[in-house]
Amino acid sequence: MSDVEDLDIRTIPIILYIMLPISFVVLWLWGVAEDHFEAFSPYISDLGARAPESCLFSQVLNIAAVLFALTFYFRYLLLRDFGDRSGLRRYDQYITANLVLGMLGALGISFVGNYQSIFITPLHMLGACLVLGLGIVYMWIDVHVSRYAHIAAPLSRRCLIGRTLLATFSTITLLFMIAGNQMGQHHLTHQPRDLYERLHWTRESGGYKGHIVGAVSEWLLLILELSYFGTFISEFGHFRMRYPMLLAVNPNITPVKNIERIEDMDERHPMLAGHKKQWDGGKLKYSDEIL
Repeated sequence: MSDVEDLDIRTIPIILYIMLPISFVVLWLWGVAEDHFEAFSPYISDLGARAPESCLFSQVLNIAAVLFALTFYFRYLLLRDFGDRSGLRRYDQYITANLVLGMLGALGISFVGNYQSIFITPLHMLGACLVLGLGIVYMWIDVHVSRYAHIAAPLSRRCLIGRTLLATFSTITLLFMIAGNQMGQHHLTHQPRDLYERLHWTRESGGYKGHIVGAVSEWLLLILELSYFGTFISEFGHFRMRYPMLLAVNPNITPVKNIERIEDMDERHPMLAGHKKQWDGGKLKYSDEIL
């Protein structure tokens, strides 16, 4: 047995759950202290619109983009290698499409972090659309697949209902966000004259109610999407990732130390090891023994 422990893939979404809330609180406090935006009505993007806090904003979202990409990739591997295909036509097409959507969403996170909304607006908005818009499409496809995949035992009815509600509320919240932003822009009494006014939307600016609806909806949508991806943690807990291994193609090269393989892990994908599985009546069941 190798002396290197396997990676508990639950670590990835758990890090996101800890890192993002703490980072956003720090960014909000920092921005308020610098008087860079209104304390009670900032958009998410406002937290990274101006230096110096924009540096931390970019760093956090770049790390988050990588972690989200890993989360979506692990989700794809679980569905591909351990999911029950018998009840859903075009199963492979669904999960492949969601992998692509997830990777585009991760790229969008990087766009949001690296292109400030007040300087490079088109690319920033493109990133926001990839994150929030495609995120909802990802959720609905995953809800559909979750009804049939039966990862780590048939999905509990409570979890499936929870995912469906999160996807539904996210869709409604997105519509409120779009409507609020459009209302706020439509009722502006004057265009911002400088950077300060653009980030300090007050009642005197006009369209304040629409701005509040848009900003609150944006934060709520972020929370809902994070909550949805957090439901993967329980399923991830049944699996471990085998650390990547270099294989020598030159027969004259020998490893410094012997590396023993685990032969009884899943045959189709050597990176993931999980509970022993068996099919019973068309349903995938797992034993308590971990490979």
